[in-house]
Amino acid sequence: MFPFIPRKVSRPTKASISQQQPHPAVAQKEPAEMQRVNELSVAADTKGKGKATKSDLAEEDYAILTILSLSEHALWADPELRRTMDFNAEGYIPLSYLLHHSPYLSKLSPLPSEVSLVKAIRAHAGDHLDVRVLVSAPSRAPWYGRTAVKEDSGGFEVRRKSEGCPVHVVENWSRHDWDARTIYMECIPPHHRSIPGIWRLTRTLLSSSSPSTWAVQVITLPPHHQDKETDQPKCKGFALVTFAELEDVTYILGHWPWDRQPAGQDLDGEEAFKYGFRTLSKPKWQALNEEYLSYRKRLLEEIAENEDEEVPTPRETHAEREPTPQQDGPDTSHPALPNVTLSSPYPPGCLVFVRNVHPETNKTTLRTLFSQAYVLDSVSLEAGADALDYVDFNKGMDTCYLRLATPQHAQILVDYLQSNRKKQTSGLDSKGAEAPPADKKSFAAELVEGTREELYWAKVPEKVRRQAVEKALARSSSDSWSELPAKAVALHGAPDSGERKRKRKRRKRDA
Repeated sequence: MFPFIPRKVSRPTKASISQQQPHPAVAQKEPAEMQRVNELSVAADTKGKGKATKSDLAEEDYAILTILSLSEHALWADPELRRTMDFNAEGYIPLSYLLHHSPYLSKLSPLPSEVSLVKAIRAHAGDHLDVRVLVSAPSRAPWYGRTAVKEDSGGFEVRRKSEGCPVHVVENWSRHDWDARTIYMECIPPHHRSIPGIWRLTRTLLSSSSPSTWAVQVITLPPHHQDKETDQPKCKGFALVTFAELEDVTYILGHWPWDRQPAGQDLDGEEAFKYGFRTLSKPKWQALNEEYLSYRKRLLEEIAENEDEEVPTPRETHAEREPTPQQDGPDTSHPALPNVTLSSPYPPGCLVFVRNVHPETNKTTLRTLFSQAYVLDSVSLEAGADALDYVDFNKGMDTCYLRLATPQHAQILVDYLQSNRKKQTSGLDSKGAEAPPADKKSFAAELVEGTREELYWAKVPEKVRRQAVEKALARSSSDSWSELPAKAVALHGAPDSGERKRKRKRRKRDA
């Protein structure tokens, strides 16, 4: 016999997912079951240093994820889940197993406790799921000693109630049958862009046809082409939804077609209509997806070909060229550098675009690598890094923008990268390989001017632009940095034409 535990009789009941009253057999709890829940609740609250990590999901979201974890499609796709259900004569599944093997629950961070799932199921899915407590037997160690037989540790078990399509019928279905029941949803409203949110939105759109709770079988979030296998897919406004009945598929495709008409929408779909919600069958979506992938591949190949044609050939070094007599007129090897004034909206001529950087590199490595263009006899590495104002680089890209302190620094960097064929061998390569492999392209730099330069600086905050203009004015007026273009010749292998530093004579000591 279990001890009697008092409880309140008049407790406010929460509305279930289907807006129905909970089943009496589920709403009432046995005294031993209440004691088990209280003990686990106290253990969960007092564990650790008293700090609990709260999840962003509500109880209703946990209930929805549990329903999707026990759908007909989940049982069809996971043979191990079916064997676990068949192992129990009454069809119960350990909640701990579902928590660690479900594609919906196992990817939550932090992982919810069994107690929180039990509360969510009983509060919002009591009409569709049945939960019971598995009381553990007392330990036999004090009487018989420790044995190799694993004792039952107790816990919670959950099962489906008799509702929806029979499982034995679904077992004979093929993937083609499920694809026929799958649709593609696009332009999902922002506050519904999650798996529980898509489930609620679909239920709202199907409210006129009075669907069952098991109408939605699977919700899949297609990953981005740059996502890794270990990344958790996030809803970007589109998803694939699989239904249990073909009638629901026909209803959604008929009321929310791909080419929508602006009139004739009901109040239930007012929110979806506001954001341009539309649907498409999975076969048509797959055809459009293949067309998009082929177009994207062809476009990338054309861009790569154009980049190869636009990359300037490296100029010969000063040591390989024949000496030419000095001209009395102004130097015309480079165009006149733009003038920076205090009223300039941005520092002109200070932006350099670089291609063929390593996708796995970072801003610190690129700053160190490109600062080598300013390592001269009278300029230290710190001064070179200071000349590089900002590295605009995003992880995974093979291009970057460099903001230089003055137009002189920008021109020196472009000349340096054109005369020195270098390539990053790895993401952390801060020196660059002098002779890159044949399958890797060297850096290609160009000075950004004109409309491209204006469009780039228009996206930069005004405060940052003003600071860049002030820095360019200060550096241009500095005597130490104004000589950098003349000193850049020594960087490309030519001997310095200036006088060498004279050796300091030692003072003779008096005998």
